[in-house]
Amino acid sequence: MRAGIRTALVNTKIFKGVYDMQVPTAKTEKPFCVIKQSSDTKADDWIGYRRNYEIYPYVARGSFTDLDAKVNSVISALDRVLLTDSTETFTTFYTGCGQDYVDEEFEALTRPLYFTVIALRVYGTSEYATEDGWVDGLETLLGKKLTGWNKYTGALPEGYSMPAILIRLISDTIEKIGTGMELERKRIRIHFLTKTISDRETGLKTVMSTLPRGGKVLLGTSDYVIIDDVTSDLEASPFDMGHVTVGLEKITLSKEEGTKIEKVYTRNTSQPSNPVYELPEEELPEEEQ
Repeated sequence: MRAGIRTALVNTKIFKGVYDMQVPTAKTEKPFCVIKQSSDTKADDWIGYRRNYEIYPYVARGSFTDLDAKVNSVISALDRVLLTDSTETFTTFYTGCGQDYVDEEFEALTRPLYFTVIALRVYGTSEYATEDGWVDGLETLLGKKLTGWNKYTGALPEGYSMPAILIRLISDTIEKIGTGMELERKRIRIHFLTKTISDRETGLKTVMSTLPRGGKVLLGTSDYVIIDDVTSDLEASPFDMGHVTVGLEKITLSKEEGTKIEKVYTRNTSQPSNPVYELPEEELPEEEQ
């Protein structure tokens, strides 16, 4: 990850060098940038973990305008950008900054910038395989509405591209509600992965208008009813709770199969002379007198 971040900062071509902590000295040519790795935190079980980084752009002392420009360039280079290095693909998110301060040792101005890096698990294994007709149906339905978007189900591949919509199943229950009748409920989560708020708003409006609360949506060849727990959160992180959670339910008729009678024995079955009657299919024995 560190190598991928360093490459992205070097490619801005605005720094004389990009270093790890404790590498620069008072003689290091300005402007330069320092990368500091912070803590790892556990994330949702479907995305792996988070790693936190701090980025410090250093400029000559007294040039606050120059510092502001370097800060904006760093944010543009890293925020919501898919980066790769020799071992993995990951996405960085800008989460805020600290106060300006003067580094007396370097005779420079700097400002800490905070980034969270999302490290995806290695997908493609059976653990993350998604074979659900309702999820696939939503992917087909919403894919027709969100032209130009990439569509993913279950999990993100390492080489995903934005803008994208991710649809994944989070729960599935079946309840028997009567003789031969079952109620199946599913909760599905929808995530929007975009570089701009405008794209995210487009995704949210499209999904909410396509999946009206209390209405019906056709997935494949059957009607599934959208129940009233459709919720949305435009400001949510795309890698956490997601932006839309929708509940779907469907009543189905189940075929209850009983045990078929194939043979009937007369009384005193212990006697070997008792005959065995083979019953034709669908024919029932007459009641004994």
